[in-house]
Amino acid sequence: MENLLKYISIVLCLLFCYACTNDEIPVSENAIYFEGNLGKDVINVNIEDSDLNVPISIRTAKPVDNEIQASVRIDESTVDDYNKRNGTQYTALPADYYTLQDSKYTIEKGKYISNIGILKIKSLTGLLTNKKYIVPITIINTTNIPLLRASKSLYVVTNRTITTKAASLTNNYFKVDFSKNNEGLNAMTKLTFESRVLINNFQNNYPFICSVMGIEETFLIRFGNVNILPSQLHVGGGNTSVTVPAPFSTGIWYHIAAVYDGSQLRVYVNGELVASKNAVRTIDLTNMWAGGFHIGYSADGRLLDGAISEARVWSRALSQNEIANGVCGVDPKSEGLISYWKFNESDGKVVKDLSDNGHDAIANTSITWVQGVKCSN
Repeated sequence: MENLLKYISIVLCLLFCYACTNDEIPVSENAIYFEGNLGKDVINVNIEDSDLNVPISIRTAKPVDNEIQASVRIDESTVDDYNKRNGTQYTALPADYYTLQDSKYTIEKGKYISNIGILKIKSLTGLLTNKKYIVPITIINTTNIPLLRASKSLYVVTNRTITTKAASLTNNYFKVDFSKNNEGLNAMTKLTFESRVLINNFQNNYPFICSVMGIEETFLIRFGNVNILPSQLHVGGGNTSVTVPAPFSTGIWYHIAAVYDGSQLRVYVNGELVASKNAVRTIDLTNMWAGGFHIGYSADGRLLDGAISEARVWSRALSQNEIANGVCGVDPKSEGLISYWKFNESDGKVVKDLSDNGHDAIANTSITWVQGVKCSN
C-alpha cells in the first residue's frame, strides 16, 4: 500500500508540472481570459452593408476578491497561429475597417465579468469578396490575477453577406470543354466539385433526375433517380456513387461539395458532412460520354429547373474548413483550382473560367440572370 501511495503521488506531481509548463492555471486559482460565442475564443458576426458594433468583454473563472483591471489591443501576429490551429485561411481585417473603442476593462470586486467594450466594424464594401477577414484582440496585461494564456486572445470572424446575381438554369444549360489544358484530367485520383444551387421544381418525369454538374456515368452531382426521391441529392458514376438521405427543399440556396480523396468520397451540404463512401477509382474529366461535362444537363436532357452560382472543379480534395470558408468565393489562383465559374456575368453566352485554364462554360441559349442573390461567407 505504501508503494502504491508513493506511485500515485509521483503521477500527480508529474501531471501538476505538465499543467504548469503548458500555461494552465491550477483549479484552485482564479484567472482572467476572453470568452467568445459558445465558450470558444471566437465571435462570429454577420456584416451586410452597414456598420456593426460588436460587444467585447473579459471574464474570470469565478468572482474576484479585489477589483481587476486589464488592457487589450489588436494583435495581428496571432492570425497565422490561429489559421494553423484551425485549418483556416483568414486575413487580418485592414485597420481602416474597424475601431477598437475600448482598450481597458475593469472587473469589479465580487463580479466575474468586466464592463462591455465596443469593436466597431465598418461596411466591408471595397474589400475582396474571395477573402474572409478576422480581427484578433489580445489581453496584454492584468492586475492582481494570472492570465489564462490559452484564452488570452479573442478572434472576431466576419461573415460577410454579399448580394450578387446567378445564372438561371431553367430551360438552359452550360457545356464545358476539358480537352484544352487537360494534362492529368483523364485519370484523376483526387477531385472536388462544388457549387451553390437553387431548385425551383424537382423533376416529376421519369427518370426523375435534374443534373447539377459533371459527366453522366462518370462523376455527376444530381438530384433524384428512379430508386430515390426527386429531392434527394445523388453523386453518380463508378463505385463512388452515393445518395444523401435527407431530402432538399425548393426555393433555398444550398452549397454542395463532392470531395474524392483517392480512398473516400465525402459529400458536404452548407459545409456539413452529410454522406460518405469508401472507394478507390480514377475519374476522367475528358470523358465525352453523353456529350461530356455539363452544368444543368446530362444524357440528352435531365435539365435542372433552378439557378447556379460559384461552381468550381479542383484537382485536390478540399478540407471541410476550406469548403465552409469558400462558399461565396475563392482566390482564382488557389492551388489545384481547375475551373471556376462565378456565374454572375458573361460575354454573351460565355461564362469565363476565372482560373485562366480556358475551360469556359458555354450556354445553350441566352442567359437569364437571377438578381438579388444573397450569400453569407
